[in-house]
Amino acid sequence: HDAQASRLVGLTDGSPAWKKHFAGADMVIEAVFEEMSVKHKVVREMEAIVGPHCIIASNTSTLPIGEIASVAQRPENIVGMHYFSPVPKMPLLEVITHDKTAPAVAAAAVVVLRACGWDLELRALLPPVPLLAAQEALDELRLLCP
Repeated sequence: HDAQASRLVGLTDGSPAWKKHFAGADMVIEAVFEEMSVKHKVVREMEAIVGPHCIIASNTSTLPIGEIASVAQRPENIVGMHYFSPVPKMPLLEVITHDKTAPAVAAAAVVVLRACGWDLELRALLPPVPLLAAQEALDELRLLCP
């Protein structure tokens, strides 16, 4: 678990190297203020920096994922990953898709949960989508979780 945690990089847009680090990301999980204009700004800024394969996950609990994805150049790469809080008392994750979420992206959200060793339980995959095998999602998306 420590080896996996050592691979995580916490950055803000105030960090001088944030664009360099995000440019190589396979997945970005945003957890900004629950306001649609702020979520849209993050999606636009991230898509300008990350590669075309990168998944952008929103930790939203109230905003529709489809509406968040509506400004995306690659809406198929947008998914919701809502972590319940406080995590120590409610170790649950909801994976929320929209009508354009690619099945491999939904699968990757589940794979990240499992492959990175997080002690969370998958609560739901809403709406249900066909999932690819976890290994296929890892290969396709180049996720590097050991």
